[in-house]
Amino acid sequence: SLVSEDFSTLPEVAVIAIFLGKSGRPIGASQTKIDNIAPGETRNFSIFHPPFAEAVPRTTEIFATAFRP
Repeated sequence: SLVSEDFSTLPEVAVIAIFLGKSGRPIGASQTKIDNIAPGETRNFSIFHPPFAEAVPRTTEIFATAFRP
């Protein structure tokens, strides 16, 4: 889940997942967007990806970036 710690509503947040392989190197990425997150709001999200045979789920890196008009 994503928690907004901002003081104003975030109109759009991009959540990006980088999937790492057994070697520790990136093997793929996926993104989702969340709209209109109010201050202090918690929002659940899901990111889907193709079945990477060598992906190590516990090493997936997740980044969130907010966009303002």
